[in-house]
Amino acid sequence: MADPQRLESAVARIISIASAASDADQEQALAACISDALGVGRVTIIGEIPQGAGRLIDYVLNTRKPYVDNELSEYSSFPELTEHWSKGLKSCAVIPIMLGGRAASVIELLSNEGNKFSDELMADATHLSYLVTLAIAFRKEESKSARLASYFNSAFDSPVAQLLVSSEGSIVRFNPAAAAEFGKPELKGYKVGDLVGAGIKEVRERSRSGRELISKRSGKTYAIHASEAGANLLYMTVRDVTDKEVLSWATSLMGPSYGAGVVLLDGDLTVSYATQSMKRIIGYDSTLTISKNVIELLAERDKGAFKELVATLGKGPSLGTVGMTTDKGAISPIKFALSKRNGGYMLLFYDASAERYVDSMASAFNEFLDGASDIALRVDELGYIRYSNHAIEQTLGYDRAELLGKEINALYLDLPGLERDLGHARGGTKIDNSYTQLRAKDGRSVEATNSIRFFKSGDVAEYVIIAKELETKRKIKEMEDAIEKQQGEIKKLEGTGELKSQFIYNISHELKTPLTNIIGFSKLMYGGDFGQLNDDQKGHISTIIEEANRLMDMITQVLDAAKLDSNKMKLEVSEVDMRAVGENPGIRALEERARNKGLEFSWNVHYDVPPVMADYGRVMQVFVNLIGNSIKFTEKGSITVDIRNRTTKKGRPNYIECSIIDTGIGVSEEGRHRLFREFYGAARTKSTIKQKESGTGLGLSITKKIVELHGGKINYEPREGGGSRFWFILPIRGRRKREG
Repeated sequence: MADPQRLESAVARIISIASAASDADQEQALAACISDALGVGRVTIIGEIPQGAGRLIDYVLNTRKPYVDNELSEYSSFPELTEHWSKGLKSCAVIPIMLGGRAASVIELLSNEGNKFSDELMADATHLSYLVTLAIAFRKEESKSARLASYFNSAFDSPVAQLLVSSEGSIVRFNPAAAAEFGKPELKGYKVGDLVGAGIKEVRERSRSGRELISKRSGKTYAIHASEAGANLLYMTVRDVTDKEVLSWATSLMGPSYGAGVVLLDGDLTVSYATQSMKRIIGYDSTLTISKNVIELLAERDKGAFKELVATLGKGPSLGTVGMTTDKGAISPIKFALSKRNGGYMLLFYDASAERYVDSMASAFNEFLDGASDIALRVDELGYIRYSNHAIEQTLGYDRAELLGKEINALYLDLPGLERDLGHARGGTKIDNSYTQLRAKDGRSVEATNSIRFFKSGDVAEYVIIAKELETKRKIKEMEDAIEKQQGEIKKLEGTGELKSQFIYNISHELKTPLTNIIGFSKLMYGGDFGQLNDDQKGHISTIIEEANRLMDMITQVLDAAKLDSNKMKLEVSEVDMRAVGENPGIRALEERARNKGLEFSWNVHYDVPPVMADYGRVMQVFVNLIGNSIKFTEKGSITVDIRNRTTKKGRPNYIECSIIDTGIGVSEEGRHRLFREFYGAARTKSTIKQKESGTGLGLSITKKIVELHGGKINYEPREGGGSRFWFILPIRGRRKREG
């Protein structure tokens, strides 16, 4: 934990830096302040995150949580931490700096001490990071305000309407283009909702998503883009996209085979754009009509009437019927709607066949809804259900016939949300996947999402509602409940397992004392300390000693397994020379045992193998287990221990590799999959194992755990022509001493 006085001093210094330091030296000064307050060797504040900053920084920015590694090593989770370790550093912490609800930068703390970043120290570091956030935000806000003022002044010359709006929605500043767009010489004090139709709350919410807001007001459609200009100001650009929206909607429906189309006309009635559907109406490709005067395309009898219509055209669209001359000289009657647009006119048209097409499409649409798996409803403008599909019967339990003529409100528990979505849809907004709660016939709540569209044709208007049950969410909840139940069972089993392990550990430990006495007194008897024995008596005593020793080995293995399971085994790490291990009496005894069985035995250590940092006794235990197994399952041939360096891709030796190679019976195919499991003692062919040589089935599992405790790994390979090769690797520099 940091010294309280140093923390208090750091707070004062950070406040001073925030108000006085320049951009160039602010981060360096803040870093020095934190380093002094926390007693950390190296502190770096990365204000602007560069591209490819590294996996660790990306992880902290994405999770927005501090990351601590108090034991840096070559096995650390991120490449940056491995690099720090290679430079002699032992602890690292990275803290995100939050600006505007997102992680914008980080503070990196490094120390030459292990376990430096305790919970208490991290709490102090996090508190200081809040002050650093305020300091950086203060400087960024000053810079942002200066840039905004400069930018907004230059934006006054823009032909696009631009506004500066207060947090209450009042216009504070505007450019000439805005005054022209809204037809008012003075806009100050006006509410933005009165001009564009969308209130300040709606505009501000959309600005945070970075997307344009489409709003309607007085027959116009506006595209609004807004961004935060300060704590209490919003900067807005407003574009009139009325024509663009209508054209986009119309042309999206009008392919070359459709009987409807759009023609854009200049002020002198010259065609500047036509949809491909023109070809279906008059036979000409749309590109051939470009630059023609639309009067040329009309039937002779209709030219005068059309010119008169254009001359008297008001603000709204005018409807009519006119004949168009086809490429074959025939007259094709069309119905049209003509309206003014910026600098010209827009002509929407369709022929009689198009009306029949619309009817057939409506029928096909109903058939499509009938076959949909989601709930589909058609609701009139007053909110009464005019149609529902079969899916509502399966999902909510209603007979769809009984719903006809009922209010849509009867199907919803979330009535405010429904009213909101219907209102937005009526205003032209597309409602997609809006969360809601439906009411089933039995009264239960059904979670769902709504997609709503509003259609109006003449005096007829209706909503089409598609409601999708959130079955996935329900299934997830069921799975979570099942998992929670299973976790409870697992905890019970874990508790039972711990009790079993503790019982085995205790009983095995208690057995060692009487067994030690049995072995001791038996040896005294065998030596004649209690009187001379004849040969038969000595033979019996020798059997007692041999079996007692074997029982002691089994108890020792059980104790080792219990220690490993409960993480109680400690490693007493020191420098271990593999050449010296080969001279150990235990290895020599194994060599003698092999030779007595008629087997050749060799211990080979390559010339460049360095000493390793490991627990000498546990390494001996690994060798004894593996060599003892090889002797047990080898009847003729040899046993070879080979020790060499294992190099990395860069060519540097980081591990040593120890191989125990024999010419024995090998391991069965079935046995290989269970070789290192606890209590599995049939790894080799069973028929070759004498009963007296059977054991606990713990030897290889203990061996594996000891190797892994050192930071290494172990495996088995069959040898071509018969025999086995067990190998394990140990890191040369070793692993930090494990606390038990």
